Amino acid sequence: MNEKTKAYLLEAYEGEAQNREKKENDPWNPGFHLSPPAGWLNDPNGLCQSGGIYHVFFQYSPQDPCGKGLRSWGHYTSCDLLNWQYRGIFLCPDEWFDRSGVYSGCGVVSGNEIFLFYTGNVKEEGTFDYILAGRQANQVMVLQRPDGTMEKKLLLTNENYPDNYTCHVRDPKVWKHGSSWRMILGGRKKGDRGAALLYESEDLYCWRLKKEITSKIPFGYMWECPDVLSFGEKNFLSFCPQGISREEYRFQNVYQSGYIPLKGDIDHALEADENCFTEWDMGFDFYAPQTFVDQQGRRILIGWMGLPDIEGEYGNPTVERGWQHCLTLPRVITEKKGKLYQNPPAEFLKLRQDSYPLSEGQSVEISVPYVEGEFTELTDQPFSLVINQEVEIAWENGVFTLKFSNESGAGRKTRKAKIDGLASVRVYADSSSVEIFVNDGEFVFTSRYYPESQKRQMVLEHSAGKACLWSLKPMKVCLRMEEKD
Repeated sequence: MNEKTKAYLLEAYEGEAQNREKKENDPWNPGFHLSPPAGWLNDPNGLCQSGGIYHVFFQYSPQDPCGKGLRSWGHYTSCDLLNWQYRGIFLCPDEWFDRSGVYSGCGVVSGNEIFLFYTGNVKEEGTFDYILAGRQANQVMVLQRPDGTMEKKLLLTNENYPDNYTCHVRDPKVWKHGSSWRMILGGRKKGDRGAALLYESEDLYCWRLKKEITSKIPFGYMWECPDVLSFGEKNFLSFCPQGISREEYRFQNVYQSGYIPLKGDIDHALEADENCFTEWDMGFDFYAPQTFVDQQGRRILIGWMGLPDIEGEYGNPTVERGWQHCLTLPRVITEKKGKLYQNPPAEFLKLRQDSYPLSEGQSVEISVPYVEGEFTELTDQPFSLVINQEVEIAWENGVFTLKFSNESGAGRKTRKAKIDGLASVRVYADSSSVEIFVNDGEFVFTSRYYPESQKRQMVLEHSAGKACLWSLKPMKVCLRMEEKD
């Protein structure tokens, strides 16, 4: 460990320690969502499973809940997705090629080794726009040796990207493709057009540009966090386009996140059809998702329950309590007739405790903040569920609505989506968030909210199907590194 690393970690852990106890005692501290020990969290990174252990890295700025410090990677591990151990800061900006921050990337398991890839951000001092000049976007691989020491290897720099790209090329996602490897990077072309760059390698060390993937018609000025998902012969490109005009029933966030089906595999895809773009999530707080395949063969997605650049629209009052943001529930992705469905993994059924059958017009109060609700056989009749007289989840006449009625939304008001028919709704309410899975996960709404009470009063105003609630126990998350699983 060099002196720069020691200095960064000393400052980071001091900042973490100052706010950790306050965060642990905060009633809005999530019960079954991963969140920062203190400070700021954003994109999930390096998601993988090796030797039965799940690894979740995340963008982390422990010194400041507004994310003003240099970004590092925090690290959680678990053997079952329910019991988690915080392992501390794994990567920090301690080299010339990442001195402005360790930005987003992925993890790859090869044999018994985990290889991490990330974008090393460098902002030069001077008068620059940091779009066309003044920024280095360096793609880096991290090797951890058996003795615990670490080596960072610089793979790609601005010189390795096409001349018609700006300085914004980032977020490497790497996977095995036959006998070789692929890396996809999100990019912003000159002229403000989003695209992705595909590289190939035989050994994970030497990479060569294979092709560009973009849309027929410009679809946003930047594509962030690209990912490629394969289900047999069907392949999908996931990405986060910035610069899409908002609409009443879709594209309601400042930046979007979704997927497009590809014709053939990624090597043969010439372009992405922007008309086939499907949003991953219709709620207020979802961005930068990443997927991985676990040792059971499940494709699992985790997203950031937050968004960049929302100041002035809505916020997170936990900033005053020394922390901000969390990750979504893990979601198992399945493919049906060209669409992707998201649902919590079966492991989360183990969190269920007491059950509460619920009928139309009935109110149930649950004494804990952690609640799951399952509503099935809905037969396209009007549906309305109210939580604590603060949140209304409703469907009628082909429109699904998530509405916050008072201060609990911290500026969040209403989100809507056109859903032709309603068959099922599954709700997960945590101490400061709600995730809603509609029609077996065909549509999802994810949002933070900040209830006054940590009890949950659930009122089923309208429903023609079966309904049941469960109180949930929280996950076990050890935030102190000296604790053991």
